[in-house]
Amino acid sequence: MLKDSAAVLLRGHGDAVVGASLEQAVPRTIRLAFVAELAHMAVAHCEPLYLTEEELATFLRRPYVSGAPMGILFKPSAEAPLALTA
Repeated sequence: MLKDSAAVLLRGHGDAVVGASLEQAVPRTIRLAFVAELAHMAVAHCEPLYLTEEELATFLRRPYVSGAPMGILFKPSAEAPLALTA
């Protein structure tokens, strides 16, 4: 189910986050919770404005989000399917 992804969202059950070590899995879990909170706030206020591929690439180069599961910020398309990877 996860394949090369770091996290999976389970409808009605929450999420599962993995890492090569506890030191890797815990920050991934924290980042996923933070992104989920941002997504919840965006949807509560209006239709979210998804990042473009260029904006996402710029965002992911920042050291404090590198490797974070950012799929929720990027609307998938046929050319760029959603993948939560780290």
